[in-house]
Amino acid sequence: MTIEKHMRQTLVKALKKANLDPISVENPAYPGTPDLNYVGGWLELKWLKQWPKRGGTVRIPHYTSQQRVWSIRRWIAGGACFLVLQVEKTQDWLVFQGDDAAMVVGKEGSTKEVLLKCACSHFGSAAEVAEFLKDYQRA
Repeated sequence: MTIEKHMRQTLVKALKKANLDPISVENPAYPGTPDLNYVGGWLELKWLKQWPKRGGTVRIPHYTSQQRVWSIRRWIAGGACFLVLQVEKTQDWLVFQGDDAAMVVGKEGSTKEVLLKCACSHFGSAAEVAEFLKDYQRA
């Protein structure tokens, strides 16, 4: 099993426990569709083994332009869409609003410090992410 699949399974389990009815999405018909749907919206999942050792830009493999556009469109339309980034080594779980993620995450100059400031919240587990999403109310 890949680490990314493990992240997805861990988060799905936490979302189920929080009664958020998660559904994994594999959608080749519509590029950019996020990885998970739950009762409150959509989640794009990204994983890193560790933060860059010498600082600098945090590169996010496979964060495509289609995923960025999808997140911005959905957020502008009034839907909830988030990017969840797990950094395995430190067990950091960051949650970003979809529009913020699209503009900042993985872009040149997006250091660990920038990402921590841009994130809605920073957690130590998938269960904490699930509780945040459960309590989240779109203003």
